[in-house]
Amino acid sequence: MRMLIRVSKLFDGLRVVEGGEISVVDGVVRLGKLPGSYDKVIEAEAAIPGLVDGHVHLVFDQRPRYMRRSLRNVSALFLMHGVASVRDAGNYMSLKDLLRSISSSLELVPSLMAEKPPLSWPFERAIVGSSDAERVVEVARCEGCRWVKLYNNVSESIARSVVAKARELGLKVSCHVHGIGLRRAIELGVDLVEHFMYLPILEPVEEGVEVIELWERIDEGEIEEIAKRMASRGVAVSTTISILRGFIGRLRIDRRKLSKYVTPWYKYYSSKEREWSKVYRKVLRAVRVLKEAGVDIVAGTDLPNQALTPGLSMWEEIDALIEAGLGLWEALSCATGVAKRVLGCSRGTIEDGTRANIVLTKDPLRSARDLESIDAIVIGDTILRPEELRSELRKVPMWG
Repeated sequence: MRMLIRVSKLFDGLRVVEGGEISVVDGVVRLGKLPGSYDKVIEAEAAIPGLVDGHVHLVFDQRPRYMRRSLRNVSALFLMHGVASVRDAGNYMSLKDLLRSISSSLELVPSLMAEKPPLSWPFERAIVGSSDAERVVEVARCEGCRWVKLYNNVSESIARSVVAKARELGLKVSCHVHGIGLRRAIELGVDLVEHFMYLPILEPVEEGVEVIELWERIDEGEIEEIAKRMASRGVAVSTTISILRGFIGRLRIDRRKLSKYVTPWYKYYSSKEREWSKVYRKVLRAVRVLKEAGVDIVAGTDLPNQALTPGLSMWEEIDALIEAGLGLWEALSCATGVAKRVLGCSRGTIEDGTRANIVLTKDPLRSARDLESIDAIVIGDTILRPEELRSELRKVPMWG
């Protein structure tokens, strides 16, 4: 299969070029026009790489009758909105095999999630001491995971053992910073800090201390100091700002029409505007500080928490990064080229010799919300149309 794509504007994941031709030969990108004939020629206004959602939980609905349907819907929803790769930040390992049987178009980067008992989730692996830490990392590699995620209840000694073993086996480590604190996490060498709203937890949280109180205590001078330290140690951050928008009831992209396909979660959530509005405003200011310091920012949503919808909420996250002061292309790079580099996925750039993951969109591109209108998604030598993917969706009923 030989395909030629002509575009007026091309964003390769890190930079924009005006006009260009992309050849796709047997599913592999060859930049420019090649000699010989083509089986298909596509004219498009703009092309961007497949997006990468750097923090998701694929399916929370474990009902046997609806689990497969939910996962099929989730895959279609991601793809129809241009998301070609996701990092699952904590779930049952069997989901990766189930997804593989449903879709070969959506790339999954799985994480093994672990913490010290009592466990917060039934799919977590328990780490009691350093010997358990090494075993859990070995299990993660055997399960095909590229990441080990340390959850809330983790001690410094456990985190140190996990990081050391992960380095030995070529895996990466992400973490919540509740247990050891952000400064300690940076010093121990974690690769990625999860959830931007927890950034100011510089030391372990004391019992009864709320996140909003920590945000109000910290000043921008401390954030600048932390940002410089993160940049110098190569520690990235997964923002998940869109979940904050959900907390305060300010989602700009309506999720309700699609949420019925992954269980209508929005019915279970209420606005927390009073508690989180100040946090949200300060998070936006801190994003700019991190960006200016050179910290790698990975766009992620943490869906389906706070009723965020697969695919659609990636644009919400990009829009939030733009609100924080990033340009459109800077924000898009957090969901494409930067995400690929940090997470180790195969999607997120349009490069010569790589498997095609190309989203064809309308132009001019002025904001993230313009990009909701997607003409086609090219994965390998397969052309996916949003309307066709939408026709595959099946309603998932409420619980009870």
